[in-house]
Amino acid sequence: EVPRVTRPQYVEGLEFRDPIPAITAQARELRASGARLVVLLAHFGGKCRRLGDPYDVSSCDPNSELFEVLKRLPRGTVDVVLGGHTHAQVGNWLRDTLVLQPAAQGRQFALAEICAKPEGGIDPVATTLHGNFEMCIDEWLSGGCGRDPNDSQGALPAVFLGELVEPDPVLENAMKPYLNAVRAMAMAPVGVRLPQPLLRDAAQDSLGDIIARAMVESTHADVAIHNRGGVRDDLAAGLLTYGDVFEVLPFENRLMTLELSGAELKAFIDLLVTHREGLPPYVAGVLLMPRPNGSMAALLQSGEELAEDRLYKVATNDYLGTGGEGSDSIFRNVPANRQQVLDTTVLEALLTYLRKHYPDTAVPATLPQR
Repeated sequence: EVPRVTRPQYVEGLEFRDPIPAITAQARELRASGARLVVLLAHFGGKCRRLGDPYDVSSCDPNSELFEVLKRLPRGTVDVVLGGHTHAQVGNWLRDTLVLQPAAQGRQFALAEICAKPEGGIDPVATTLHGNFEMCIDEWLSGGCGRDPNDSQGALPAVFLGELVEPDPVLENAMKPYLNAVRAMAMAPVGVRLPQPLLRDAAQDSLGDIIARAMVESTHADVAIHNRGGVRDDLAAGLLTYGDVFEVLPFENRLMTLELSGAELKAFIDLLVTHREGLPPYVAGVLLMPRPNGSMAALLQSGEELAEDRLYKVATNDYLGTGGEGSDSIFRNVPANRQQVLDTTVLEALLTYLRKHYPDTAVPATLPQR
């Protein structure tokens, strides 16, 4: 998956091979050299909705890469797997392998006491899976964890295995100036007040499509296309801060324009629809109509079909425009004089759009310098 979801220039010269032969060969070599337990650390993962019973995998996604790899590996190749990438939880046994994955962003950690058999290999009877633990500093009486000054129920200090969990004061003091600067920037108003929430998955006027409209306004393009995976949060109603908008577009992708023929534009849209299993990208300037075969028909706002040979000015982000999600298969044939990366980020274009269409004159923007 890495070459498809990463800018091509970041993985140039690298090969992404089937992991099965590499894992199998390394595990055999380790056991031959005396290893009693073999642990696989992998940046591919799974997803399980329930972790109550570690032997119940009915809530786990069987098509996730982690589970597919384990099903293909010869039984007993690895004893423990630590997964990642999917930002989800796993704490289950799959056949004779213990699989651990504690969500994302350092908010959890997984704990297991793992015992080996005398002859080597994991002993499932003697092994204890304690599960995934929230990384709490404060545990609120009303439930949940973290520091919430608005919680009237009060807080209890966090305890793990009978010991108080306390932050390191040296580390806290070292981080304080940086966290204060980030907090000031995140809380700065941007001069926007929304009368209602803007949601990524709204049936009409989704936040993603609004981002695409902002890209059109910023570049005067005919069409704008933004990938669904690049829009990471919704916007709540009310006064917006820079942190609110940054959470929506945290990648700081630049705007990019391309002159694409109608045929190239259709191919681009079809590629993104295929990669999202039928879900369309966020667009402006075109209407996407589902076909019976699962693809999308692209029509101009006027209802006309795209002309195969006509060139259209298309705005996108530089992740897609430089080959992300496999689009290099289309754009490698687009001449350089029909491609332009702009100095403006998609985030800046969205802020300009929101200030124009949802201004808040009472609380002007006070965004500090980075």
